[in-house]
Amino acid sequence: MRVVDSVLVVDYFELLVLFLL
Repeated sequence: MRVVDSVLVVDYFELLVLFLL
């Protein structure tokens, strides 16, 4: 289930980027 973890990490990173912008 590493794929799910990867997706969650990507979503979290996207949230951080949006917050910084």
